[in-house]
Amino acid sequence: MSLKGDNLVKWYESVISNSGIAFPGLVKGTLFIGHRGWSIWEKIRDFIDAKYKEKGIKNVSFPTFIPVVEIEKEKSRLSGFNPEIYLVSRSGDEGRQNFFLRPTSEILFSHFFRNILESYEDLPLLFNQWCNVFRAEKNTKAFLRTCEFHWQEAHTLHLSREESMEYLEFFHETYKSLVKDLLNIAFLEGEKTVNERFPGSEKTLTLEAIMPDGQALQIATSHYLSKNFTETFDVKYTSKDNVASYPYQLSAGCSTRLIGALIMSHGDDNGLVLPLSMFDVHIKFLIINGAVAEGSVLHRKFSDELKGYKVEWDFSSRSFGYKIKNEEMLGTPVSVILGPSEIKSNWALVKTRLSESKISVPMDQLISKIKEAIDQYSADLYSASKKNLDDSIVECSSLEEASNEILKNRKIVLVPWFDDLQNEINFKNEKLGFGPRCIKSRIVAPDTLCFYSKKPATAYVYFGRSY
Repeated sequence: MSLKGDNLVKWYESVISNSGIAFPGLVKGTLFIGHRGWSIWEKIRDFIDAKYKEKGIKNVSFPTFIPVVEIEKEKSRLSGFNPEIYLVSRSGDEGRQNFFLRPTSEILFSHFFRNILESYEDLPLLFNQWCNVFRAEKNTKAFLRTCEFHWQEAHTLHLSREESMEYLEFFHETYKSLVKDLLNIAFLEGEKTVNERFPGSEKTLTLEAIMPDGQALQIATSHYLSKNFTETFDVKYTSKDNVASYPYQLSAGCSTRLIGALIMSHGDDNGLVLPLSMFDVHIKFLIINGAVAEGSVLHRKFSDELKGYKVEWDFSSRSFGYKIKNEEMLGTPVSVILGPSEIKSNWALVKTRLSESKISVPMDQLISKIKEAIDQYSADLYSASKKNLDDSIVECSSLEEASNEILKNRKIVLVPWFDDLQNEINFKNEKLGFGPRCIKSRIVAPDTLCFYSKKPATAYVYFGRSY
């Protein structure tokens, strides 16, 4: 297997396949997601579902196919909306492309809302969909950018802008909790610049994880759509004053891209490193050199003491080398090695996934040592991620300095920026190989100039390369 620092892409691909997370599909840009990969997605889904249900957000399921005429309507009304889509023909009718596969579901939700919304008393409408979506991507990478992927997309309608903003903040905070508390990934957060917003959105909040190669990965977004989609698709309600009115709309989502972020952020040269929350097994007892009888006695003894933890015992005849290497590849947080000599001397070898070394522990201290290692695991994992994030950020004030840090030193830069659409278009047309990721702050010291245009700066913005 390639080393992470030598060839990140090869390392990433080999970890995904060697751990059984996923395998390439039969069509470029698609994946067979194995049970280990899907288990991670299920845990992410369970976390979000619980948060959403507390807020009264209900799950729905919509069709995959959308008439082509609907995308044309959306393109004509919403500037910048031009997704790479898959067109579908009926067998025997190849000349006509009547449908496309959903790249996102604003169109479908708009029609759904139009069917069910009548009165101001129906609002707010709060729905979420778990589904797969399709994008005709040319350059694909497992989980990070694929032609078909799984995601959740929440869509809500509201009476007022104020209520919309409250829910926008709820979605953003839910994703922050998911990524930090469940996935132990440190991230940048902020508002997208004008040209980076979701098309049709008036405000987009984003979380951006920074990968080991210095590239930003957008991992969750929340959008304030105002009335742009409801007006486009004629979604109305009758107000308290008996007037036909358009509601305010939000959308928010995250995808299986999070699995890629997990693997690339935490993994090392030996394989997967994952948060405790992602494991079906926290502690693995490896019985070696035929110590099955002795191990069985300890199994009965320790089972009660480790209740509440996910524990598994490996009594197979495989070699010690194979067993420990396999657990490292799968990322098992704590491995306990027990052979005849260890058991006879009343000691055990303990190997935590975040440490290179094994330690000898007296048997009467084993349970407390295991619990101590488990308790420290999540904090250590997040601390490492936060350090990597902090080390990747450099403050710059000139284009030359920023270009050097991003392109040569693989950094993310924080720069003063004139947040204006034309300024952003001019920058994009330079084709420098990097762009704005998100706004950190709109509080700028007087006389501060934009690092690019040299106009008075209106924000501090993170710039960098991205997936």
